[in-house]
Amino acid sequence: MKIYKGIFKDQREVIRFKKEPVEQEKLQRILETIHLILYGRQLKYWRFLVLNKPKAKSMLISGIPKDTPGLQEMMDAPTVLAACADSRESGIKGKGYSLAHAKIVLEALSFAALGLGMKVSAIPWFDENALREAFSIPDWMRVVWVSSLGYLEQGSVQCECRELSEIVFFETWGCRQKEIGH
Repeated sequence: MKIYKGIFKDQREVIRFKKEPVEQEKLQRILETIHLILYGRQLKYWRFLVLNKPKAKSMLISGIPKDTPGLQEMMDAPTVLAACADSRESGIKGKGYSLAHAKIVLEALSFAALGLGMKVSAIPWFDENALREAFSIPDWMRVVWVSSLGYLEQGSVQCECRELSEIVFFETWGCRQKEIGH
């Protein structure tokens, strides 16, 4: 239950990261966990770019629209990861093929980070070509997502969230659970 609440319930938070750096040993454990999960699923075409230095994170801004939700939180995070898919190894061109697998990668990152007391926050919008140019990422690599990684600052602000009864219907559209006779 702790893992459930830690990953899913806290997604409603506005994330603020501590300035505390992610220890190299913990980063290594997170990356090893992701590696094992991906290889266990035969998803061997993933590569990761790790950004820890302020100059590298500043270069990252060149590929992300200024009004992107979570951009400031990402810049405040001690570590940023970019997940890239090798189109030569996957055998499929384009970015769409890797989006379903990207969810697996992001969930693996979330679980590994939570287990070490950290949190991740992915950025959904970025200019892939700008990131490719800024970080010398080869053309055959597709940048699929960019995510911050770090320790949460205490007192994150809760965002408004709809009640479950507002978004779930049973048997027919518009039929709420309380309307179903048991």
